[in-house]
Amino acid sequence: MKVSVSGASGYIGSSLCDKLLKDPSLNVTRLSRESIQGFEKSPELSDNADWTNLLNDIDVFIHCAGLAHETDGRKSSSLERYLDINLKGTLQLARQVIGAGVKRFIYFSSASIHGLSSGVRPLTERSSVEPLSFGAISKALAEEKLRKIFEGSDTELVILRLPLVYSFNAPGNFKSLLIHTAKGTPLPFKRVFNRRSLLSVNNLSDLVLNIVKSKGWISGTFMVSDDETISLSDIIQNLALGMGVKNPSIPVPTFIFVFFGRLFNKMVLVNKLIGDFEVDCSRVKQELNWSPPFEINAELQKAGFEYKNRTKY
Repeated sequence: MKVSVSGASGYIGSSLCDKLLKDPSLNVTRLSRESIQGFEKSPELSDNADWTNLLNDIDVFIHCAGLAHETDGRKSSSLERYLDINLKGTLQLARQVIGAGVKRFIYFSSASIHGLSSGVRPLTERSSVEPLSFGAISKALAEEKLRKIFEGSDTELVILRLPLVYSFNAPGNFKSLLIHTAKGTPLPFKRVFNRRSLLSVNNLSDLVLNIVKSKGWISGTFMVSDDETISLSDIIQNLALGMGVKNPSIPVPTFIFVFFGRLFNKMVLVNKLIGDFEVDCSRVKQELNWSPPFEINAELQKAGFEYKNRTKY
């Protein structure tokens, strides 16, 4: 079976390829915009990109490439950039995937299309779509347009909505937690007992391998996460255990976060830190007969251990 992975040199793509390449039944092509030995050069994601020479005889295309983090602030041009890459570029690729007769297209979306908090009930595939960031807006629009493009085609569309995906080399906010935990920076989160859904990159890779090798028809949108939810306090505790360092968290009442959040108009950030963000991944378990094989506490401790031993900080 021939599998192609876009964004294969990125954070999620590289971990996923490590998993796929170990399976002798798969012929994996790693695609990257950069010139890297062992990778095929792919075009930039845009509305005029030509992918046709990379799609011959491909059975499954896994689309990991895209703009994930806002690096240029909330400028009017920033949203346009997200839409050019994550929306227009993805749709251009999708049309050519269908034209080439690819059997299955796996698209990585984000659970953040539902906003920054889950409220009283866990988020499901049917929860209201309320994207707040440019990245989430572009992902939500891409989902909507992809369903229309693939409707009636012979290519299966599998959309995976992901929460924060973590490992020792994760970028963004998780990287900050790793850095400050390793350095012993006091973190005011010891009393933050919220409920957060996360996803180990190892669980994600295991799921994708199962989808790639599935012989039945698979199509639809699926929430994905580790089996258990966890608090920010326990995330830091597990990272510290894995690193073999003292837990740097200090007890600060959560009302202090709320007070200053309201005072400085930063409640979006406060909710992101101390609010609940829980997803219900029962559909992917039932319909794809899959359960996350790796337990969240062990995976977080592993991330801490690997960060401490493999990273300069």
